[in-house]
Amino acid sequence: MVSGEPLSWQSDFGDERIAAGALDCLRRLILRDRNHPSVVFWLCWNECQFRGTYLERARALCRELDPQRPVAAASHMPPVETKAEFDRVGMDFYTFHPYGVWPDRVHAGISIEQALTKLAGKPVVFTEWGGWPVQENYKTMAEFGSTFIRLARQRAPQPNLAGFSFWEWADMPEPVREPPACHNGILNEGLVDINRCKRPMYPALAQIFQELGE
Repeated sequence: MVSGEPLSWQSDFGDERIAAGALDCLRRLILRDRNHPSVVFWLCWNECQFRGTYLERARALCRELDPQRPVAAASHMPPVETKAEFDRVGMDFYTFHPYGVWPDRVHAGISIEQALTKLAGKPVVFTEWGGWPVQENYKTMAEFGSTFIRLARQRAPQPNLAGFSFWEWADMPEPVREPPACHNGILNEGLVDINRCKRPMYPALAQIFQELGE
């Protein structure tokens, strides 16, 4: 299952030049990939602040070019802000990035369960989690995994989780980032290294998926 998003990460959409470029990128992305059955939803951006009118324009563009697939944006903002903005523009589901070293205290200083409680009313997908805080840390990986499995099995009105995507699959060149995630120009947060050799965390995540399926 694949999501598609334009080349926009921490972009300033208060700048119309950036917004227009991202919309054009999103348009070309949808026209290229909308006939691929593996694409399950569109994301309008990755980890940007809520500025300007880009988000509603991007959502309308997705609806125009591909009326059937769900639309959201990969948000790293506090859940209360995400919920308000996503509701305003009519996103189909909520997103959150629970980066952290333990499930009871992740991004925005809250627990995963608190984030889901604040995002009640629509499905919630963790479009990113993991990264260097859990890299080669089996206890942390296991705690996140057991938390996700428990929440995925719950049903409303209890906090529940629709899906989660680990960051990241493979190491890649990233010359502009710094440690601890990057070393010598390579982003080292993958389940496989730059040569696609499996890291020790690969079977740990596979075990989480296996337990979820059972």
